[in-house]
Amino acid sequence: MKNKTLEALLLEGPAHALPPGHTTPNFNNPPNHRALSLATLTICLLITTSMTFMRMYVKIFTVRKMHLEDWLLPLAFLFEVAHITPAWVIYTFDPVYHQWDMRMRDLIRLLMNLHIAYIFYDLTILVLKLCIMLQFLRIFVPSNKRGASFWITHTLIWVNSLFYLGSALVETFSCKPMEKRWNPLVTEGKCINVLVVHPLSASLNFVLDAVILLWTQRVIWSLHMTRERRWKIAVPFMAGIMALVFAGLRVFTSVKLNTTSDIAYWGALMGLSTFSEVASGFLVLSLPVLPHLYKNMRKYMGFSSNHSHRMTLNPDRPRRLPRSWLHISQDSVDDGNRSPRSQKHLGHGITRTDQVIIEFMSLNSTDSILPSIPEHALSTTKCGDR
Repeated sequence: MKNKTLEALLLEGPAHALPPGHTTPNFNNPPNHRALSLATLTICLLITTSMTFMRMYVKIFTVRKMHLEDWLLPLAFLFEVAHITPAWVIYTFDPVYHQWDMRMRDLIRLLMNLHIAYIFYDLTILVLKLCIMLQFLRIFVPSNKRGASFWITHTLIWVNSLFYLGSALVETFSCKPMEKRWNPLVTEGKCINVLVVHPLSASLNFVLDAVILLWTQRVIWSLHMTRERRWKIAVPFMAGIMALVFAGLRVFTSVKLNTTSDIAYWGALMGLSTFSEVASGFLVLSLPVLPHLYKNMRKYMGFSSNHSHRMTLNPDRPRRLPRSWLHISQDSVDDGNRSPRSQKHLGHGITRTDQVIIEFMSLNSTDSILPSIPEHALSTTKCGDR
């Protein structure tokens, strides 16, 4: 009976000693960041949801071609929903405020929800970055070459996957019994120092973001196309700058978490930075398909695209929307056989530049990116073939 009474008193008591200059804890209305927290969660949830549904709609109904990253995207979205659900509890009832203004029972609730949120953050970022790098590998790295870009990208994929899977497992099974992870009143058992894991995870995450962003921009700006087209392709990937900023904020808060006893305040801030980082990742993955959505909306609104009326090698030949890269390449080669100039441009299939343009500029084939060939040149070629 005495133990239960003592535990009840501890649960209603302060979760931290008062700092110098404070005489009494402010349990009823402490200074907090509830408005900022709920606004951040709302905006991030809207971005994540809209980007996921936009990409799935485009890939299923417009492009009609699903790649591996598209099959994994719904899983990343479900993990993010699981990541953001305990956050609503945290930032609605336990918003960002100092631990000395918090009761012990509120600290326990906060730490338990942060524990759940961190696990699903690791799973979300694992799948989301896997999607981004698979898309990068498919588009920017030639499939028939095993150069530095191929091995670097594969290394990033495996390092990302193994690290975040390990981080999720460490976060899940960091304490025995598990309740000791979020309940300071549990004195039996032992725990791994997860406060050391967070800075390592945040630092590697920042490095991965920086490498992906810089490498993608380098490849885009080396493509053989006009500056205007390179800007159109580069801008969506620049959303990675936002992810890099919030990843840096997570590094700062995770390091701060190791140097302070105010775990409630800095842990909540670190958790808040993860939602903006994840939302930026969904932007990086989904913004590149925006031209497809724009073209489809113009079609349904009765507008025609000037893209589709460019002169092709054979205007009388019916065109169909290719369902795979094999069809794109085969159509291009067939057209290339009609002209030495176009054949020289294509070689044995589309180039990496052609593939990037088709992916991001919403073109139906390589016809619109081939050099324009005058009618008399085509006639001369046909006569020569005879």
